[in-house]
Amino acid sequence: RGLTKFIPRLCDGIGFVAVYLEAFIFIINRKRVGKLLDILDKFDTTSNKDLTARCRKLETIACCFVPTFVFVTVGMKMMEKSQASLVFYRSGYTRDYPDTLLPYVLWIPGLDFSKSSVFLVAYLFELYITLIIISMVVVLLLFVPLILLHLSAQKHLLAGGLKMLGFWHPHQRPMTMTCNTDLCLRTRDLELKREQIHYELVRINTLIRFHQKLVAFRVQFDDIFKASFRYRVLITTALTALNILQVMSLDLLPPQERVMVINQAIMSMTFYFYINLMSQSLEWSQTRICRAAYKSRWYTMCPEAKRSLLMFLRRTQRRDFMRPLNGMMVLGTRHFMKLLKLIYSFIGFMQSMKKSASVA
Repeated sequence: RGLTKFIPRLCDGIGFVAVYLEAFIFIINRKRVGKLLDILDKFDTTSNKDLTARCRKLETIACCFVPTFVFVTVGMKMMEKSQASLVFYRSGYTRDYPDTLLPYVLWIPGLDFSKSSVFLVAYLFELYITLIIISMVVVLLLFVPLILLHLSAQKHLLAGGLKMLGFWHPHQRPMTMTCNTDLCLRTRDLELKREQIHYELVRINTLIRFHQKLVAFRVQFDDIFKASFRYRVLITTALTALNILQVMSLDLLPPQERVMVINQAIMSMTFYFYINLMSQSLEWSQTRICRAAYKSRWYTMCPEAKRSLLMFLRRTQRRDFMRPLNGMMVLGTRHFMKLLKLIYSFIGFMQSMKKSASVA
């Protein structure tokens, strides 16, 4: 019973520390983040409309799902009506008027919040603060994953360009010649071959430069958000473990707090899965780049273009997972499944301990 009171406070404390830590890191790196967003804004996001629509759909789902859970988590505290909370609010600032409760404790000495005019202003002010907090939490939670989502989309566009290597450009038009002698035909074939080689070299060099821009963007991203991502993973893992501990003791909680605990557990697990999914999407897009190069008609290209493509493939053989904590943790769907197995075994262990304690 002591843990049922201590763990929620610990979760709230860790959550507030995480939000303010993210905000502090953003404030320190605001200029570098601005330059990173400028680079992201110059990326191609409209050439593949199907890919653009999928990215927009994922963004919409994330931006609707996370605020809903955050609002429920914060709003349930506003609607708390237990006897202990009434005593707390009464002793705080509402004195003998527990019906005029505010979402949070806004205690100003010498100001009676039982008056309707003062209460309305204070209530609207605290709702405004709550809206700002929810907006800040949503932006901080989704900012980094959405950047990774757009980076994966750019890699898919690069894979689409690699897959078309070796195909003659669609604007090819046969050369018109008045004579049909062997010399004229040979001259025409040489000019077409020269134009094709030039097109292949320009195309492969354009794709290589685009990949270099993506690599430079990824290096700059890792340099800015390395510390932030480390704390994000550690704090999310800690919150997930604490929320699972609270779920194990739902029978000791009132119904309203059960909803809050279940909501927090679902939100932390979903957000952790979203981070792992974005890391996995980077690896999927990296694998697709290699497959697209193999599926192209590289064997019909000129030798110089083949050498450039081979050097390009050597650069893309390294796995592209997110590796926080100096590579000690590799985020992805496999890592998330291992965490689920660990949580499941821990829940089974706790249930067996409860059964043995009840039998004893």
